[in-house]
Amino acid sequence: SKLAMPGVLFHHETSTRHWYYDEIKPWVHYIPVQSDLSDLREKYEWAESHPEEAKVISQKATEFVKNMMSSQYMENAYLQFFVRQLGSVVTAYESDDHDGESDETVESIIDYYRANGIDLLKYSTCDGQMCIFEYDAHEVGIRNNGIVYNYKGF
Repeated sequence: SKLAMPGVLFHHETSTRHWYYDEIKPWVHYIPVQSDLSDLREKYEWAESHPEEAKVISQKATEFVKNMMSSQYMENAYLQFFVRQLGSVVTAYESDDHDGESDETVESIIDYYRANGIDLLKYSTCDGQMCIFEYDAHEVGIRNNGIVYNYKGF
């Protein structure tokens, strides 16, 4: 993450949002600039003339990233974004198999996607009470055409 790099981050305002974006604040974790960069020189000059304030912003960003990379933070993010938000989607799923004898399994779904060129990894198995993780949360990756892109230090 750019927030973890040394120095203060000048971040352009955008409608594109990362999952953690609501937790970072302008003038606390980064110096905001317009998306067309029209005020970049002004903001740069402010940072140059206010080195102590810029240093505090940089330190706050580093603290945020260190916290964000912790196991506790990732566990809370998993609960918030996957369990709570996606849980309602999973709960609402209705199989088209109405006789109660479905042969659809996680493995058959993974096989179906693989046969169609999408390589999925089974990350966890959940029963409504708990999840059993098949992979370390810090080793999660995305597979694309057989290449695994790992996001170590999530």
